[in-house]
Amino acid sequence: MKIAKLFYAATVLSLAVGVQAQDAMPRPNILVIMSDDQGAGDVGFNGNPWARTPVLDKLAFQSAQFSNFIADPACTPSRASFLTGRNYNSTGVWGVGPRGYIRRDETFLPEYLRRAGYHTAHFGKWGEGWTPDQRTYMRGYEEAGALGGGYQHVDPWFDMTGTLVQKKGWTVDLLADMTIDFIRRQSKSNQPWYAITAYISPHSPWECDPKYSDPLEKEGYSKALAAFYGMVLQMDTATGRILDELERLGLSENTVVIFVSDNGATPHCERAGGTPVDGEDWARRNALHLRGQKSQVWENGIHVPFCVRWPGHVPAGVRQQFGSFEDILPTILDLANVPDSIVPEHLPLDGVSLKPVLLNPAAPEKDRFYFRIPVAMEGAPPSYPGLIIEDPTQLRYDQIHTCVYGPRFKYHSLPQGKEALYDMEKDPGETSDVSAEYPEITREMAQNCRAEWDRLIKSGRGFWMPSILVGDPRYEGMKRCWAHLPPDVVPCNTAQKVTGTVRCPFEGLKGFSKAGDSATFALDVRTAGTYEVAMTGDKLDQCGPLALEIGGTKLVPKKVSEKEINFGTVDLPVGTMDLDVAAKADGAAPGFIKEISILPHGNQGVVNGTDK
Repeated sequence: MKIAKLFYAATVLSLAVGVQAQDAMPRPNILVIMSDDQGAGDVGFNGNPWARTPVLDKLAFQSAQFSNFIADPACTPSRASFLTGRNYNSTGVWGVGPRGYIRRDETFLPEYLRRAGYHTAHFGKWGEGWTPDQRTYMRGYEEAGALGGGYQHVDPWFDMTGTLVQKKGWTVDLLADMTIDFIRRQSKSNQPWYAITAYISPHSPWECDPKYSDPLEKEGYSKALAAFYGMVLQMDTATGRILDELERLGLSENTVVIFVSDNGATPHCERAGGTPVDGEDWARRNALHLRGQKSQVWENGIHVPFCVRWPGHVPAGVRQQFGSFEDILPTILDLANVPDSIVPEHLPLDGVSLKPVLLNPAAPEKDRFYFRIPVAMEGAPPSYPGLIIEDPTQLRYDQIHTCVYGPRFKYHSLPQGKEALYDMEKDPGETSDVSAEYPEITREMAQNCRAEWDRLIKSGRGFWMPSILVGDPRYEGMKRCWAHLPPDVVPCNTAQKVTGTVRCPFEGLKGFSKAGDSATFALDVRTAGTYEVAMTGDKLDQCGPLALEIGGTKLVPKKVSEKEINFGTVDLPVGTMDLDVAAKADGAAPGFIKEISILPHGNQGVVNGTDK
């Protein structure tokens, strides 16, 4: 693969589509089906008697089924690795929400495939940032029905390639409908296609059509588990409709179908039953008796199902060779016969193609390892306050849980200088530390783990909050899709630094009740001009009087209300600069800042209507 700095995504979008005709070998269609928070033990084909997954069981039986495949510890990190073929930490992702913005110099999977003449589509969960430059259609997808704004399992809102639309029905079924419609339309074309159906099932809150959960509850499942496994069954049924359509259209033989989950199991159910499952219920979820849960790098947080079906090409059967989310992109490119000569410029891939293993179950194991860091809970990188690490170079390696995972052994570097080594072939539950039994392997993996940490910190790509584009010329004419993130809006949970009483939860900034309280954001202005600046939030008339400074220009409020502050206009040059918000005096109460809009003068964007 070419290794160089990624040219801007807009360049990739102006691709020639006649490449397929230049190759003698026809390219298969690619369909990725990705579930959400479904661990390796949450399917029937891995031996869980509580999981009703007849469609996935059949798919696994027809597929190369990997018994040793790892994701990343949460959804956004895994999807970052999936989209880039690189370790999530190196892409700028180190968590979810404001920690989950992929850096703009990364190249996404659909950008590669479009070079090879594929039509590309995304249906379902996105999760890689909702500023305009991060949306699906800015990163290589030609059409999309992207979910956002929380986990809406019924009557969800979709970003339909730039138009905000609410659709009625269960989300899982609507995603199957969109995918089927796409496949039907593509079946009339000679162009190969790539699509991903990214379910939000069975992510909490656990809720599904009662026709799936009620029978389970009558069979003796707890209310929470009936809702969870009902979601799994409803998703399984929806997937069956998609696969049946491939068969009906005669596309099964020339379509690579990949099924995978984005991370491991979690006991949190929210509304279903009211409290996290534990005890007997958790044992029924954790059917493989793995350690830990989602957000951790113990096995139950990252061990997921992974199946690849391509009739006549990929022999069915279990693959015991090691695989990882970083491997999916290079594997797809290899299966799709995408040559190096046409791929876009990109950063070095961390993954390797699993095609040799897919084609030959006896293919030798590659000696490699992957690096993982938890995104929350014990051993995760400490952030204060809330979600910010102001200077990643000051993080202490001996206070963080890191691990490297290879084909057989898994090494954990634990806080306070502790360590552990597990033989995953013999002990997938990580119950017996064998570091004393294998001192040389422990030493080598410990060195690799520390080297990966040092490389990440030295690169400057890990643990930083994103910069926000302003005046990107691609925004011209863009419709205002998510009302809270139109073009040229700074989401206030992306602050680079905060001081005083200011805290940074997922939804924005809280505080500014004391003089000197402040927050700093990073801007990247692409078009010089006059911009109108305003702030929205709550109790903005009760917190300390706020002032802004953008690139050295100070702004004072022109109009203040409880929900909005208007700062007038400012002239901005092209370049990178800071945006600082500060309280100039004490206030009566803490305030909340949700977003700061920096819109071209006289252009406030267009708010989309809804289609019900």
